[in-house]
Amino acid sequence: MGTGEFAAPSLAVLIAANYSVVAVYTKPLSVHGRSRTKAVPNPVRARAERHAIPVHDPAGRLSDADTLATLRSLAPDIIIVAAYGNILPQSVLDLPRHGCVNVHASLLPRWRGASPIHAAIRAGDTQTGVTIMRMDAGLDTGPIIAQKSRAITPHMHTPELFALLADDGARLLVEVLPDYLRGARVPQPQSTHGVTTCRTLTRDDGHINWHDTTQSIYNQFRAYDPWPGIFTLWHRDAANTPLRLKLTDIRPCMDAPRHMPGTVFSTDTHPLCVATADGALVVKRVQLQGKNDMDARAFVNGYPDINTARLGEMW
Repeated sequence: MGTGEFAAPSLAVLIAANYSVVAVYTKPLSVHGRSRTKAVPNPVRARAERHAIPVHDPAGRLSDADTLATLRSLAPDIIIVAAYGNILPQSVLDLPRHGCVNVHASLLPRWRGASPIHAAIRAGDTQTGVTIMRMDAGLDTGPIIAQKSRAITPHMHTPELFALLADDGARLLVEVLPDYLRGARVPQPQSTHGVTTCRTLTRDDGHINWHDTTQSIYNQFRAYDPWPGIFTLWHRDAANTPLRLKLTDIRPCMDAPRHMPGTVFSTDTHPLCVATADGALVVKRVQLQGKNDMDARAFVNGYPDINTARLGEMW
């Protein structure tokens, strides 16, 4: 059971290891593009179809009678779950004799929830990892089968860490699965200490607070690349509504002169810098709402009044 890019490597290694994958459960097809008519298979569905594995994409709850009956008819020994996007009811958790096993992108109990990779980078963590756990009715609270750690380097963004952890999770899964299935690896309860949670991201999570530190805003940028991105408010449209200015490439500014947070200034080498609570950020590329992405120098040339602005202010 899985949907996105994080889940695809886990399916791939199960197939490569000659496990009998009797079915794949994934989210229903979604449409993309301007016409909103072309349905694009997600990575898990695409891989399953290449290997002629039956695909199920129930739109309702897994506890619905027909859906549950179909799942029971498959008689699975174990259900592997990775970034599925649906809640498994107790009736499904109890179905396989070896339970439901989840590949989770954090070192539980830190970052239980929907966005553990983003949360780790946003918090400035220097280490994260993957956890293989037997699922229970709680939110990522089940006992741990195995874990593998992974360093987060200072300039690592979500896509890079995402890909590394997806591969780490898949490799760890097939490494421990044989021992788990024969009872030689017994899941251990999670620690009650160090529990943190994270939620599904929204677009507004990218709203910059210039009274935060330089490192905090830089972490926000790394965490929310490519979505939802980070933005500030500047200028107003014809309806007097502040426009979003998306910052698409930034770097910490070393030894910056001190200004009020949000103040825009330039240096000999950087045409667009913004003051933070304890320093500044160099802005290399921006995208004003309704416009194309552009480099900072071109933006400043086109909007010279940016140099008199306090970004984020509702003026």
